[in-house]
Amino acid sequence: MLKRRPIMEIMESTKQNDVIFIQPHLLTDELKHEQNKIVVEFWEAMHKHAVLLGDIPSEPNHGIFFIAGTLLKAGYAVDALDFYAYDRYLRYKEGRKIEYSDIENAIKTKNARVYAISSKTVAINRAIEIARIIKKFHPEAITVFGGLHPTLYGEELLKEHSDVVDYVSRGEGEDSTLEFLEYLDGKRGIEEVKNLMYMGKDGKVVHNPRRLVTDVDIDNLPFPAYELICQESSPIVPRVLAARGCPHGCAFCTITHYYDRKFKLRSPESVISEIQYMKDNFDIEFYCMGDLTYSINREYAHQICNLLIERKLNNIKWWCQTTVGRLNAEDLALMKEAGCIQVAFGVEAEDQSILNNVDKPHAASKTEVQCQLVKDAGMTVQTYWLIGLGGDTKKSVEHRIQKIKTFIETGLTDSIHISVPVPFPGTPIWYEPEKYGYTINHTDFSKYWMNCDELGYGKPVLNTEKLSADHLYMYWQLALSTATASFEKVAKEQANNFAHFQPKGLFTPKSESEMPAFV
Repeated sequence: MLKRRPIMEIMESTKQNDVIFIQPHLLTDELKHEQNKIVVEFWEAMHKHAVLLGDIPSEPNHGIFFIAGTLLKAGYAVDALDFYAYDRYLRYKEGRKIEYSDIENAIKTKNARVYAISSKTVAINRAIEIARIIKKFHPEAITVFGGLHPTLYGEELLKEHSDVVDYVSRGEGEDSTLEFLEYLDGKRGIEEVKNLMYMGKDGKVVHNPRRLVTDVDIDNLPFPAYELICQESSPIVPRVLAARGCPHGCAFCTITHYYDRKFKLRSPESVISEIQYMKDNFDIEFYCMGDLTYSINREYAHQICNLLIERKLNNIKWWCQTTVGRLNAEDLALMKEAGCIQVAFGVEAEDQSILNNVDKPHAASKTEVQCQLVKDAGMTVQTYWLIGLGGDTKKSVEHRIQKIKTFIETGLTDSIHISVPVPFPGTPIWYEPEKYGYTINHTDFSKYWMNCDELGYGKPVLNTEKLSADHLYMYWQLALSTATASFEKVAKEQANNFAHFQPKGLFTPKSESEMPAFV
């Protein structure tokens, strides 16, 4: 087993590194007792019944550890400062949120050539502030921004924050980050570092050539360096990517432009080798099959399931997500035998015309049948729903909330994910909001919450043609409240005190050195 360090040892380390990866803190500024009671009650009610196994809060920013694995194999010294995990730790141990003084104390003891900051849209302002702290204590250090938001908003970041953002790395980062270090070592020219963006001498942003996901040799990438995750963040939930990318173009999804609607499959043997590695080195009992659309190729998915059975890895449970209409009874029986315990569907809405408005590629008429097939196969169902799609009216949203109620009370879904569309840079609704029936109210990215998880929530930043952001926020809370009542009803009728599978450590830490996933 690979040993992991306590979080305070990581934060206080003075070790010399080539690269330190940084995950900004993500949680809302409010502590749990200060939060919206409707939101708190929803999560508490659902967790007595089932869990969103694809959205466990202790999951790390996997991209950081994917890239770290590549750099470690190449002989570079690497570490990771996960301020999201540190924030969770402080809330759990000390009952307080993280402050920038905590971050300063961690950064000023560090010594690295490069600080690589990965950020989501909602945390980008925090990422910029962390970069300022780095420049304050380490003015000669280089800052590189990567991840979803910098990939899709990189030129603006460089122009607006050139004092603290030195480079932006777009897209898949393993090969590009290695090339960048080789450039710093004098082994290649800067123009040879693919995916890199930076300010040229003429004051204009330079865009180096892209490396698309189809150009990445994903079969031979080193496995993620999860040994860099602090020991308090347990259980480790690997996100095994059998495929990278997605061919679909849903209007509310950043992946449409992040991957340019391309995808690439790994060899089944490579996938199985990674799962075996995770079992041998981290003693995992659960992982997420992280493909954005599981079974995008049915024969390929069957090959992986059969290998899991043959190699006796089917005792490790797993989750996946896919598009409605893609799975049949044969697929599900094999998945169940291979260890799958929960299937997530991006239902979004029950109205086909509204799904068509946002380019969602499935038939609404198949949703209930698909959910029932999963239940008949002996697995649980997670469903994703959206309040405030283009074309939504009071009538359509109220009907959707009743449909959510029906799904819970009839057992078609066990856990549920209710969110609002957000015009993240890179989404089709960011580029053409009017086409999809929206207006964007502001670009304060710190308020770009999806309202889908326990990170945070707030008033939507969009209006539809018929509903204001205030209406959408009200309806989103009504959907949560309705779902809460339905979960409570199901739990009472079935005397169900969480009969579904849950990895150890979700609600109660496995040891004193750990914290629960849900704090």
